Amino acid sequence: TMNYEEKKERLNEIIKACKNPVTAYSGGVDSTLLTELAFTFHPDTAQAYSVITPYMDEADIFFGAAAATGRNRPVIWINLNLLAVEEIAANIPDRCYHCKKRVLSTIKGRGEEHNGKTFLEGSNADDLTAYRPGRRAVEELGYRSPLAEAGFTKADARRYAAELELEAATYPSKPCLLTRFPYDKEGGVTVEDIERIRIGEHHLKAYLNDNFRLRWKGEREAVIEASPFDQRLLAIGGVKIKKGIPFDTVTVEKEPFRSGRFDREREEQK
Repeated sequence: TMNYEEKKERLNEIIKACKNPVTAYSGGVDSTLLTELAFTFHPDTAQAYSVITPYMDEADIFFGAAAATGRNRPVIWINLNLLAVEEIAANIPDRCYHCKKRVLSTIKGRGEEHNGKTFLEGSNADDLTAYRPGRRAVEELGYRSPLAEAGFTKADARRYAAELELEAATYPSKPCLLTRFPYDKEGGVTVEDIERIRIGEHHLKAYLNDNFRLRWKGEREAVIEASPFDQRLLAIGGVKIKKGIPFDTVTVEKEPFRSGRFDREREEQK
């Protein structure tokens, strides 16, 4: 196995060899690092595109835009109403595939119009071992994943991003808001459903200390998944804190927060 410095050198070499790179930028640490390196090694030909969907948290969009502006990286933003896609609104287990297929196709189309030749996205080596239906779209569309190719884990990406003084280095990983809903949700996921989760999470952000999730339990009920410390916070200030969450009943999950809850439940039911 390569050590960190060797992986870093490998990553730099991969990106240097990419002709007219086009990156899919989300503002998260992986795609930010990728975009920064693409512009560093190809200042005249690199392009970066970011797609905005109804189930992204606007706080993350603002963060990504501010981070790119601060580095003088011209990211082009594209609005896509992907909730109009049946498979995505229905929140089927491989909705990530349908979402990623459309997002990456759109970016590829735009990039090709402006002479883009190599298409890059931010999957890292950790993503290759998790349930990631979006990987199929990456392969079908001929994108490269330089971080994964270089053996970069999420921790490696954060370390390199910190060395380059990228704000995303410490930004928590936050998958899209559809991950807060159970798969195959009855009646599908609406813009209103997403808005209630978004409002609830923004409210919780003012109180909680660590990464957390507000999960949809039903039309009137939501569940907070939080770290042991935040569970203590909620035990002390729960009544006041829960007041700002637009659900009749809000409970706290006993198990501490771990990402991918609905994926784990799906695996257990198999």
